[in-house]
Amino acid sequence: MNVSGDPAASTPLHLVDSLLAANRPDEAEQVLRRLAGHSAAAPDARASLAALLVAGGKFAEAAQLAEELLAAGPLPARLVTALADDLARAQRAEAADRALAAAIAAGDPALELRVSRARLAERRGRSDLALQHWQRVLALVPEHLETRLGIVRTLRAEGRYAEAEAACRLLATTTGKDPRPLAELARLARDAGEPVEAEHRWQAALLAHPGHATILVGLAQALTAQHRFAEARSLLVEHARANPNRAEPLAALVRTLLLEGDTAAARVHAQALVARDPRGLSPALLLGRVLEAAGELSAAAAHYARLVAEQPPASAPRLAAAELAAGRGDPAGARDGYAGILARQPQQLEARLGLAAALAELGRAEEAEAAAGAAVALAPNQPRSHLQKAAVAESLGRIDAARLVLLEARSAMPHRVEPLVELARLALRHGYLDPAAEHAAALLAEHPRSLAARLQAADVAFARQETEAARQIVAALASELPEHREVQLRRARLDWHDGAVSRARRRVARAGAFDPRLHGPLDPISRLDRHPLPPPTGEIRVFLVVRNEGTRLPWLLAYYRGLGATRFLILDNDSDDGTRDWLLAQGPDVHTFHTDGSFAASAAGMRWTNHLLDEHGSGAWCLTVDADEALVYPHCERLPLPGLTAYLDSLGAEALLAPMLDMYADAPLDAVTYVPGQSLIDAFPWFDASGYVRRDAAKFPYVRVLGGCRARVFYATATAGPVLQKVPLIRWTTDIKYTSSKHTALPCRLADISGALLHFKFLPDFAAQMQAEVARGQHYLGAAEQRTYLRRLQAGEALSLMGPVSCRYHDSQQLVALGLMQSSSRFDAHARAPA
Repeated sequence: MNVSGDPAASTPLHLVDSLLAANRPDEAEQVLRRLAGHSAAAPDARASLAALLVAGGKFAEAAQLAEELLAAGPLPARLVTALADDLARAQRAEAADRALAAAIAAGDPALELRVSRARLAERRGRSDLALQHWQRVLALVPEHLETRLGIVRTLRAEGRYAEAEAACRLLATTTGKDPRPLAELARLARDAGEPVEAEHRWQAALLAHPGHATILVGLAQALTAQHRFAEARSLLVEHARANPNRAEPLAALVRTLLLEGDTAAARVHAQALVARDPRGLSPALLLGRVLEAAGELSAAAAHYARLVAEQPPASAPRLAAAELAAGRGDPAGARDGYAGILARQPQQLEARLGLAAALAELGRAEEAEAAAGAAVALAPNQPRSHLQKAAVAESLGRIDAARLVLLEARSAMPHRVEPLVELARLALRHGYLDPAAEHAAALLAEHPRSLAARLQAADVAFARQETEAARQIVAALASELPEHREVQLRRARLDWHDGAVSRARRRVARAGAFDPRLHGPLDPISRLDRHPLPPPTGEIRVFLVVRNEGTRLPWLLAYYRGLGATRFLILDNDSDDGTRDWLLAQGPDVHTFHTDGSFAASAAGMRWTNHLLDEHGSGAWCLTVDADEALVYPHCERLPLPGLTAYLDSLGAEALLAPMLDMYADAPLDAVTYVPGQSLIDAFPWFDASGYVRRDAAKFPYVRVLGGCRARVFYATATAGPVLQKVPLIRWTTDIKYTSSKHTALPCRLADISGALLHFKFLPDFAAQMQAEVARGQHYLGAAEQRTYLRRLQAGEALSLMGPVSCRYHDSQQLVALGLMQSSSRFDAHARAPA
């Protein structure tokens, strides 16, 4: 803090340093304010005061003080540098650069001004400008180590890895005792997407500099990037034990545990960090991230709100709170949070990017595009600003505009892998397989060692059904990164394709060792009925998780009884509409369970569902549906469920895929009527006959169906709408698990036919249900989907789901003819055979 060169100020400023060391910043600020007002050393005191204000988050006052001091007259280089740093930390980077440029232009020969300007450009993410500044310094002092390292860093930031490596290796040969060139070599491999090479380079650096803290953390990060979590944990635990006063090993351990998914262990260590530094912002923010990862979103929100209250000037807690609001599906709250940050710090890039995304989700197209454009102007050579601009265009349904943004980014940043990866992903999302293949070929040609590039190329090959090409890429990756989860998931897909389904299932299960949908604490589940519950063998059991579904259940249970279901096992999640009492009044084929646990914290009920299926479904065919879903399949009018499952058994199949068809009435949503017990098919007989898209997916069942009336009415594009396929019927065993609602599961042998789930969402209670679920915030991303529906419902216009593609439902064969459901000649013969 003491920037003074004046002996007259040394005693008061020493007092300031003592007060700060004693964690008494308010008293230090008072001393500096008095000193700045009347001391001959006022410039030094004011510079120290500006630095203290920045440290306390009082950015506006600090910036004003720094700018006034700089405008008052010539200052020593040390003060110009210090004040420019204060301006940069106060998010006034342009003013900081102007101050440094003015001092240099005035003829000040101090090297520190030029070095500071180069570092400022780095901090702004302007590697292009930083490189120019470092090269100018190098022309003045050719052997200056800081400058040569700065050039390596900026080349690395530009993605010019070969040039950076050549410069770095030359530097390493002349500075053998300095670990930084070796560390930069390792970071080059890391940023190039080569974690194995990064590990080798960190190991070499460690041999040259045993026990060096930065190198040890870097090595652990390289192991973590390979998903060698046990080795990374062991290294960091030992490092933390040997250096109990250093926070970074423990913080790195928490980050490793979060990536691994072990949130329980991450919480323990994050809490230890907070206990060591109760007033520290970084440990507190890290604990908030742990709460988010654990699914405790309300607790995380309260945690960030407390940090904001305790440290109102600091922007980091506000940013974390806004990001959490966005992640919880609350774009309005996120928008307000980001806007509040930008009002105080207009150059805050993360807030600018977040604001663009929130505005796009709210449908504020012009404002979203302006915010995204401002982010690109703020950081023109940072890939994330361009990627966010493309994402905004895509979310607004402007696919060609998104593609153009990414092509421009690729042209502006020809050495970076990110624009090309995102071009391939964009093409895949929208079904443009030939352009995706072109981008994949370019990825492999230009970035042959990049993990991201190779994974994306494999995904393109899978989508194009070029299995052998995918196999070659994945095999090479598996030899280098045998523990990496993304590699293992693609190996599992190849296993599944080859018919080795059990092996595929084991691979995916290992990759999800800490997946909260598969593991974690189970909420208490109590059984309420007293009906006999025999072993499941030979039965067809229907499993449901319900909340306030008294309107739909009477018809739904009658429908499935008529289809040949043996028994219902229904978990009620704290209904308050009489659902639970109604269930308990049913016959002996209905078994009622109850939990008051959090639907969100249980991974949208997946832990509950998997537990009940393991306990009461193993060995049986289990139909797992929501209360608004009626399964149909080819010939279901004449072939009941036992006939279907007998056919599936004859194939050795384990599961039936079923896309969802949203069913609706021909009246506006606010005019539909329904009486409990009435046939939902009769009351809501309409569906979209076309407008669906099938996309390749990385997880079983390796396909994603999108579109339908919800995408048509509520979303900008079909691909932005909800996923419409599920795997509702599975011959359950305890090594099978659902992983994302019923949309995905551990790999199973699929039947050669498919069904369909008639989805009855749009009943008279639709608006009230959406309001209730948004208020509860228990669904995916804090009820993001429900918020989308509610915004449209509250627009003040009569809303009908009818459209040119609407078609009235007749029977299962109609769906087969439309291509919405698949049959086979073998199954047709089975269905027509005499009973």
